[in-house]
Amino acid sequence: MHPPVPDAFVATMRNVHGQRGVDWCRQLPALLRSLATQWDLALGPTYPLSYNYVCGATIRHSGSAVVLKTAPHNPEFVTEVAMLQHYNGRGAVPIRAVDYVNSAFLMTAADPGLRLVDALLTDDAQTHAAALLMQSSWAPFHGTVALPHLRGQATVLNSLTQTHPAAANRIGLTHVEAAIQRIQTLHRPAEDVTLHGDMHHENILQHGAGWVIIDPKGVIGNPAAECAAFLRNPARLLDSGIDIVALTIRRIDLLSSVLAIPAATIAGWNYGLMVLSAWWCYEDEQHIPARVLTYVDAFAHVAAHYDELEQKR
Repeated sequence: MHPPVPDAFVATMRNVHGQRGVDWCRQLPALLRSLATQWDLALGPTYPLSYNYVCGATIRHSGSAVVLKTAPHNPEFVTEVAMLQHYNGRGAVPIRAVDYVNSAFLMTAADPGLRLVDALLTDDAQTHAAALLMQSSWAPFHGTVALPHLRGQATVLNSLTQTHPAAANRIGLTHVEAAIQRIQTLHRPAEDVTLHGDMHHENILQHGAGWVIIDPKGVIGNPAAECAAFLRNPARLLDSGIDIVALTIRRIDLLSSVLAIPAATIAGWNYGLMVLSAWWCYEDEQHIPARVLTYVDAFAHVAAHYDELEQKR
C-alpha cells in the first residue's frame, strides 16, 4: 500500500488550487492505484513533494525504473509534457507514457539520480555542466502546444506600481523600473529559442556518466534568460554569507564563454528576471523574503559591473 498523502502537501495543494486541490488529494490514493494498474507499476517511495505528486516506480513486466508524476489539471502539466517530448531524450530523461485525462506521466528514472546541488563538484564545474545542458537543449520547438513567452510574463512589471504598490515598494521602485528597462532593451525576438525556464541545480540530475534536466516549465525567450534560475541558486550557497556579487560575476563569465553570449546580456536578463522572481514570491505568498531582496540588490551590482566594462570599451 502506498503511504498516505502528507498533510503539508495537502496544504500546498489547497494554497495553489483551492478546494479543487484538496479534493484531488482525497482522490489521489485511488488515482495512484488506477495508474499502477494501467501502466503495470509497482509504486515506490515519494520524492520530496512540492506542487506535484512524484514517486519512483518499477514497470513490473520489464523491471524498468521509472518516475510517476501527477498533479491537478493545470496548464504547466501540458507544457511540461510538451517540453519533455520536445527534448526527446536530448539532455533530458525520456518520457515513457502520458495520461492526459488524469494529468499523469511516466519518465525514465535518472540513474543514479544525484542532483547537481548535491554533487561533490566545484561551483565552476557545476556551472560548466549546466551551461553544456543549456546549449544542448535549445532547439526549434515544433509541438502543437502554445508555450508562454517570457517577455509576456514580464509585462506584469510594467503596471506593478499601480496594481500592487506594496509589492513594488517592497522590491524597490528603482529596481522595478530598471528591470522593465533592461528587459525591454534586451528583448530581441529574432534570437528567441525554446527554454527550460527553471534550469537550476535541483533540476539537473546525474544520469550515467552525464547530466540530464527534469521539470521543464517550457517558455519562449532569449537564450541568456535561461541562466537566471541557475544564477539565483542554490539558495543554501547564496545564503551562506558568500560574496554574491563576486560569485555571480565568476559564474556569468564562465557561462558567457561556454554559451558565446555577451556577459552583459546574461547579467541584464539575470537582474531583470530576479526582480520578476521577487514579484512571483509576493504573488504566491503575499510576502518577499529578505534574502530575495538581497539577491535583487546583488544582481543589480553585477549588471552595473558589466555596464561599466561595456562603457570602457
